[in-house]
Amino acid sequence: MVGFLGLNLEQTSRPWDDQTMHMLRLIASIFTNLHIRMQAEESLRRSEAQYRALVQTLPDSISTMDMNGCYNYVSEQTLRLYGYDSPEEMLGTFAALGVAETDRERMQQDLQNLREEHPVVTFTGTMQRKDGSLFSGQAHIARLTDSEGKPTGYIVSVRDISESYRAQMELSGLNEELRRTVLELESRNNDANLLNELGDLLQGCLNVSEVYDVVSSTVPRIFPGMAGGLYMSNASRRYVESTLQWNTPLHSELVFEPDRCWALRRGRAHLSEPEHNSLSCRHIVEDSRIIALCTPLVAQGETQGLFYLEGSPDMEGLQRTQQLATMVSERVALALANLRLSESLQAQSIRDPLTGLYNRYYIEATLQRDLHRAVRKKSPIGLVMLHLDLQALPAAKKDHWIQTLAGYLQSNVRTSDIICRYSADEFLIILPDAPLTDCVRRAESLHKGFSSLRRHYKDMDFNSIQVGFGLAAYPEHGDRINDLIEKVRIAANQAVQEPEDPYHIAPQTAAS
Repeated sequence: MVGFLGLNLEQTSRPWDDQTMHMLRLIASIFTNLHIRMQAEESLRRSEAQYRALVQTLPDSISTMDMNGCYNYVSEQTLRLYGYDSPEEMLGTFAALGVAETDRERMQQDLQNLREEHPVVTFTGTMQRKDGSLFSGQAHIARLTDSEGKPTGYIVSVRDISESYRAQMELSGLNEELRRTVLELESRNNDANLLNELGDLLQGCLNVSEVYDVVSSTVPRIFPGMAGGLYMSNASRRYVESTLQWNTPLHSELVFEPDRCWALRRGRAHLSEPEHNSLSCRHIVEDSRIIALCTPLVAQGETQGLFYLEGSPDMEGLQRTQQLATMVSERVALALANLRLSESLQAQSIRDPLTGLYNRYYIEATLQRDLHRAVRKKSPIGLVMLHLDLQALPAAKKDHWIQTLAGYLQSNVRTSDIICRYSADEFLIILPDAPLTDCVRRAESLHKGFSSLRRHYKDMDFNSIQVGFGLAAYPEHGDRINDLIEKVRIAANQAVQEPEDPYHIAPQTAAS
């Protein structure tokens, strides 16, 4: 009930008939509908006012479009966002004009999807203001329908996301930079691990051959996809020669003079880039489409050779490669220098400096080893001692004679025999697997050769030299090193004192 319809009965004497009552009801119904309509219109006005107030307070741009995509309502935020002064400038224009030309086709496709499939779509792209300036925006577009569900237009909410997009891009850039940093750190950590592994393995090498094995197994992992090799200087340093290669073929000569390489001439790494008209080393094959890096192997102030790498012209990380090549070459050069020094010191400790033969310390250790082997295999070992009497020889000629005799002995023994200068005037020969009878024959052969040597050097007073041969063998003369050497020395000393009998066999032990 919305109210009452009242009539004054005192104003008429006519009775109320049915027709009159029907008319009254009709009038009451008209007034009721009119009142309801007025209330609905008022409610609609209030709702529209609330809607507009709500729209105006929202930070986003709100607008509506007809089915053709033309604006039929724009909010104040829409005007400010797109740079217009009044709604009339926008009403009736195509909303697509507010999208940058590069993104319009994509927006039209989203509207088509909205018509056919989805009730709401979200479009993110570049928007365009009235003055042509651009900004990043995000639009939510919803379909409007009538009471029967038929589409009548669209409502659009647009937000300027330039700041958040810029922040997102900056964050994305930071993430990418962080990713690159992490990858670089991982790469450096891997390089450090490989360099440490290389250094540890090189320190454990006992000879140059092992150094080459370590380099060939480790260095290709430090420089994946690159070919390379080691070049070592010869004894005269007149040329360098390839001693190791990996990932062949190489575009470098295998043997060349040092002055054909800029790295060896300058004493520092040199990069050859033929395609960039850089100064290339002459040992690199002409017309080679490669980048070549030559790094000298320098340790303790001495250049020992060359560390060589080559790769494709478009290879990445060239600076890293140069740094790693320097570090690898330093480790390899130091390992080679230490080995050569160790070999030199070892040679000095076991070699006689005048003759180059082994000294008594080495021979005693070797005899101990051979004696154990002979006992285990039940095989003989022969010993021949040469005792020289050089008293009659001029002092100026003694060293030359000793060197001559050492060279003669080295040329007239078996490969398996071991010669040493046991003392100033004694030479000891160990004959593995040789019985005492073989020692006798060997002493006789050497004595005959010694006589020929005297005749050849007759102008050097060698005729005044006396040589005695002492002979002993295992097991006849015992199984202890000191006993065997002592007996063969005594026999040689007796032989040199009796020139008519230059061969003396040591007396056998009682057990023999």
